[in-house]
Amino acid sequence: MELIAKYVEENDIEKVDEFVMKSVINKGGLKVFIIQNIDKKIPLDTIARMKEIQMIDLLQEMETIVSSGTKLNIDYCINDYVDEYDQEDMYDFFQSSESGNIEEAVDVLKENNISQEQFRLMRIKFMSDYAN
Repeated sequence: MELIAKYVEENDIEKVDEFVMKSVINKGGLKVFIIQNIDKKIPLDTIARMKEIQMIDLLQEMETIVSSGTKLNIDYCINDYVDEYDQEDMYDFFQSSESGNIEEAVDVLKENNISQEQFRLMRIKFMSDYAN
């Protein structure tokens, strides 16, 4: 201790009196919030607005949730985001795909003009229906 005190004194090191601690978003709380609101059949865009996050971030959290083994029943809102014929084509892709890669899916079904967000939503539904 004496050595440290001497070093601090010799090098004019000053103790900082004020310490600012930054908090990290409670990811676990966000996941629980998403699961609860999907169970209540709250529209996805409303869930994103309530947590002040972008839809892409919501989809990413949802993907993490279903990847960890939790089923999300998004049947109540899927038709609001994805045309029913496109849903069939995407389901067929995911059933035959080994990777489930979104970029590959967009390329394979490019004539359908389906967005990455729509593919991500359908992959979430597919994983909930078949993987969990």
